[in-house]
Amino acid sequence: MNVARQASKRPVAVFMLLLAIAALGVIALRRLHLELIPNLEYPYAAVFATYMGAGTEEVEQLVTEPLERIIATVPGVKRFTSVSQPGFSFILIEYAWGVDVLSASSRLERYLSLAQANLPEQVKPSVVEFDPSLLPVFVFSTEQDVESFVDQIKRLPDVAGVEVLGKASKRVVVRLDPEKVEQLGLDLSLMEMFLSGNAIYPMGQVKDENGNVYPITVDARFRNLEELRNAIVGFRGLTYQTAMSGQLPKLLVPIRLGQVASIEVVEEEVRGVVRVNGHSTNVVAVRKRSGANTVESVRQIKNLLKQLKVSYTPLIDQSLYTQRAVNNLLKNLLLGLLCASIVVAIFVPNIFNTLIVSLSIPVSLIIAIVLMYFFKLNFDLLTLGGLTMAVGMLVDNAIVVFENIFRHKSEGQDYLEAASRGTKEVFGAIFASTATTVIVFVPLLFTESFAATMFKYFAATLSLALGASLAVAGVLVPAGSKWIMSRKIEAYEKFRITYKNSLERLLDRKVVVLPLVLVILLFSVFVLMNRPRSFTPKFESNTLSIVVKMNEQAGYEKTSQVVSELEKFILERKEKFNVQHVYCEVGITSELSQIVGGASEDKGTIYVWFGGKRTEYVENKKALLSELQKFQIQGATLSVGESDFMSELFGYPLTIVLRGKDIDLLLKEAERLSDALKQKGIGQVAVRGKATLQTMMVDIDRTKAIFSGLLPGQLLMEFQRRTVGQAIGIVSTEEGSLPVFLKVSSLGTVEDVGGVVFKNMRNQQIPLDVIANVEKRQTLTSISHMNGERVVYVDVTESQFSVSKLTRIAEETINDLKLKVDHEFSGQKNSMDTLFSEFRTIIIIAAILVYMFLAAQFESLVVPFIIFMSVPIALVALTLTMLIFNYELNLPVLVGSLTLVGTVVNNAIVMVSFVLQRRREAKEVSFRTIITESASLRLRPILMTSLTTILALLPVALSRAEGSELESPIAWTIILGLSITTLFTLYVVPMLLELLLKRSTRA
Repeated sequence: MNVARQASKRPVAVFMLLLAIAALGVIALRRLHLELIPNLEYPYAAVFATYMGAGTEEVEQLVTEPLERIIATVPGVKRFTSVSQPGFSFILIEYAWGVDVLSASSRLERYLSLAQANLPEQVKPSVVEFDPSLLPVFVFSTEQDVESFVDQIKRLPDVAGVEVLGKASKRVVVRLDPEKVEQLGLDLSLMEMFLSGNAIYPMGQVKDENGNVYPITVDARFRNLEELRNAIVGFRGLTYQTAMSGQLPKLLVPIRLGQVASIEVVEEEVRGVVRVNGHSTNVVAVRKRSGANTVESVRQIKNLLKQLKVSYTPLIDQSLYTQRAVNNLLKNLLLGLLCASIVVAIFVPNIFNTLIVSLSIPVSLIIAIVLMYFFKLNFDLLTLGGLTMAVGMLVDNAIVVFENIFRHKSEGQDYLEAASRGTKEVFGAIFASTATTVIVFVPLLFTESFAATMFKYFAATLSLALGASLAVAGVLVPAGSKWIMSRKIEAYEKFRITYKNSLERLLDRKVVVLPLVLVILLFSVFVLMNRPRSFTPKFESNTLSIVVKMNEQAGYEKTSQVVSELEKFILERKEKFNVQHVYCEVGITSELSQIVGGASEDKGTIYVWFGGKRTEYVENKKALLSELQKFQIQGATLSVGESDFMSELFGYPLTIVLRGKDIDLLLKEAERLSDALKQKGIGQVAVRGKATLQTMMVDIDRTKAIFSGLLPGQLLMEFQRRTVGQAIGIVSTEEGSLPVFLKVSSLGTVEDVGGVVFKNMRNQQIPLDVIANVEKRQTLTSISHMNGERVVYVDVTESQFSVSKLTRIAEETINDLKLKVDHEFSGQKNSMDTLFSEFRTIIIIAAILVYMFLAAQFESLVVPFIIFMSVPIALVALTLTMLIFNYELNLPVLVGSLTLVGTVVNNAIVMVSFVLQRRREAKEVSFRTIITESASLRLRPILMTSLTTILALLPVALSRAEGSELESPIAWTIILGLSITTLFTLYVVPMLLELLLKRSTRA
């Protein structure tokens, strides 16, 4: 059945079909989520464990190393890195891309349960899968009472959790009075036994006579504070020793907890502060549930706050950047549609003709959106980028079909015959053109790196849109053939004849033109091989981050005082630089900030948000940066940088990993390397893991302790009661279930540690210095491992050089220094190497697939070779793009190049297929005449398809809004690529046809 003829006969039916598709498009549009990047399953998991009171080396040896030995045996683990800190161990595990993270993490938990026997008793490792939803989507500050609305935010359908930064959690503290304990003769060792068991325990199950199973649960918890207060903790005159020997007092007088201790609900001390615009305030961070729509989640929160009349200041709003970037893409998409329509109107100056062709763009987009819904794709930077890149190409197929129908009607055929013949003649060519554009993305399906996985979404939407345009060209344009107005345009006819004459002259100069093209191509390859390489371009944001680092002994109060000076400096220039908000976070404000952000009491971070458009805030940020370079803080180091999410995802531009067993040697070599790199002026260089901390070391002599009548375990328990407190379970209160901690008196100063006195088994007072040596000791604040081996990182955090040049300088420096430890490169360098390795393979395979498809389509090996010659010519355009705009060879440029591989052959396919068709029909005419005549007849569709794509992409290429760093290089690569390959198609392809097919009788 001839679909084109049927469509031209039944335009009303086609119109109804379009309305049905539009209705489906509206439904799909309402259900698609709006995100910044695709919702991927990231192949990372984290294992963290706390070991209260342990130093860095103790955590490394007793916690991190046993866990790493088990993790190394888990199937599917690609690599793992760890950081051991005082009281805390953190291990980041990376799986291979494509691994089912949920099942891999479950397997990891089972393996870690085996390691439990080799860990200290109180250490319980936890496994957390990495999910972007762990990061807050909306952070705001308010001076109102957060308790009045936090619970309502938590109940919103898309909210996973709410955290109030800097807000103290509550606990029940049982504070013993030493005098009352002494007066009533309470033995604290015995009291611990009386208070134990404050928990609920499962105890198996039993059966009755009918075979029913009943689980047994033993509940020994304190019901409330009053019951805890009345709990018996001993008897007068009863000691641990007499109880063990069975010697009980004749009269048992109970001692209740309330008699020797105060019991109260208190707020835990928060070792950090949060300020907004210089004032202490409540800061609320909201996380969305996994898979929820970011924009919709934030909209729900804002609507709720508006209903509750909560006055707030937004600090972090993921939806804002997402909406800006997406709105910018939508604007460019509409501009592209307008530009494409203008091109059609210029070449075919008739309102009906322009409308018929231009309608193919929105109809193809609507079909693509419906397909996106069924393929479970959402709107984000990459999928919308794919649609935007496709806008100019969507009209290509329609133009080729339209132009051929237009030509047939101009020759006097009726619209049914023109629609049928016109569509049939070119459908094979437009199918081949669309297939070659789509087929280049097939190798992406077999890649597993992050970059390739991300750009599968770009490729998917581009392919869906082009596939839809093929269907539209075969149905919509023939349906409108009745209204196609055919007439010759004098200006175009003159231009066509001029082109035909110029082509004839150049065909006589093949010997000059073809070698010249070859020389230009070889020169372009040489330039490309020597261009600097990087992973991604630098992304601009409206945020500036400033990190203030004090000496390691500084507490958060001291750090806060110093940071406030810098806050004041910035706030004084708030109006000058259009600063919207200044957010300051000092010390440890939440558990998540310590785990993810590496927060500590000696560190403060200031985030500065700028207002205005992108060009404005970029200038203001640079101006403030230059002033901050002059700002000096005594006793602190200042690190100023731009918030760049690429660094957060892929690390710094270059990280040099030094490996070895001797941590002192590693640090010494890292300092040598860091100093040498700084001398070469490559940018900001920092050594991770060199910080040290003075700790109070109480070294107990076990022999002296035992002969003094004290057990080492007893000493540890006593210290615990005087510092962090001894955990004795939980208890129900009016404020919910709270943990209970038993404390005697706090050790507040250095002198307090040496003054501790213990009571031994003979009821004697034993000073600490009799049984232990107390001294200050220098220890590392952290020790890092990679795959179980000690490492120190030398980071190049910021540099004006490309990653490839940084690597070359670093290699030369390392060779000159002759380091005494092993090394390897990491950071964005790793991602870049993986990217270039994969894309080199992808582009080669894509080129081979294009050639194979063309060979199958034309049933020839020579014809596809002629068409395929457009692909290497794209290298000339790529070189020109990089030289004009000073681009480095990076991810967006490579994606643009990959898109070009499938796109640049389209015009050549249209021309070559038409030449071969005319050759079969006009066997008596010379091949030179067939070539020049066919090329001139194909001039209009070739120019129209190229110009529509080029003009449609110009708004994207010229854009300077959010997300343009990714989209603009792709657009310019395609624009210049199409421009140069169009000239190649119009002049060089005819030369190759004449050179290679002149004597051929088969085509």
